[in-house]
Amino acid sequence: MNLEKLELLVQGTSKKLFATNRPSYAILEFTDDAGNPRESRKTSFAGKGEINCGVSSFLFQYLENYHVPTHFVERQSPTDMAVRRVDMFDIKAIVYNVATGEFARRFRLDDGRPLDYPVVEYFLKDPALNNPMVNESHAVALGYGRSDDLRTMQRIATKTNAVLKSLFERRGLLLVEFELEFESRAIIFVSVMNSRPIPVVCGIEKLIENLTEIAHYRINPVLSVHIANCSSV
Repeated sequence: MNLEKLELLVQGTSKKLFATNRPSYAILEFTDDAGNPRESRKTSFAGKGEINCGVSSFLFQYLENYHVPTHFVERQSPTDMAVRRVDMFDIKAIVYNVATGEFARRFRLDDGRPLDYPVVEYFLKDPALNNPMVNESHAVALGYGRSDDLRTMQRIATKTNAVLKSLFERRGLLLVEFELEFESRAIIFVSVMNSRPIPVVCGIEKLIENLTEIAHYRINPVLSVHIANCSSV
């Protein structure tokens, strides 16, 4: 696909999103930067953006093989990927396979304790409210979504977890937890998974070593899952 990178739309900690000459598509650029962009001190690792883009592209295509359509279009360059532009849902999901971080503290569990069953939690994406946890009743009562939306999110989260957890386990890795976001138009969803600075990152580093023989980088790949036919999930 011949896309021309135009104005910068959004800049995050380690990624930039650019408009293109085709309004329905964008270019996601993975940078070598690390840390919080709001802080004056910045850190970068040479080659980090290329690794992030490579791992993300691999995982996108892997999910596609299991009939989980994504907004990933193609890898445009070592650090750029073409994606479809989407409007995001107000609620995100976090899937836990292991008690860690805030989840472990909330339930007074030992950090690193494996869970007998995956836990899916939902949060309203509103920093002014400290991103509160919500359930299906909250979503419907407050106008953030329908019951069917939350049920579809549950199916997407469960399937994505099963597919990726199996991939990690076959390589001797542990998928600790991940975050999903969704698209809001009609009944179409997008999920975004970001590795966070917890054991998941260490696992993905090992995954990179197995796949590309490159290690010793802290990475932050992004996954977007685009579900057009929810009944197939």
